[in-house]
Amino acid sequence: MANPSDLVTLRPGCTVPLEVLILAWSLEDKGCSVVVEPGDVLRVGPRDRLTDDDRQAIRRLKPALLELAKYVDAIEVIA
Repeated sequence: MANPSDLVTLRPGCTVPLEVLILAWSLEDKGCSVVVEPGDVLRVGPRDRLTDDDRQAIRRLKPALLELAKYVDAIEVIA
């Protein structure tokens, strides 16, 4: 089994820790969205669906989660 600290490279060139992908999938399963607002402000919600562990992981992994959210936004624009 993969180690959550392993890096995953997504095309075209976004590399994030596996732990960030696991967090993003978990948030998606809870019906949460991850949105990048102007000024690289990261919004995750609805807040009432987030656990304390989610909030802690979001704070700790914020730079990588922001990078992943930007990557997903860019892919959606292309598609």
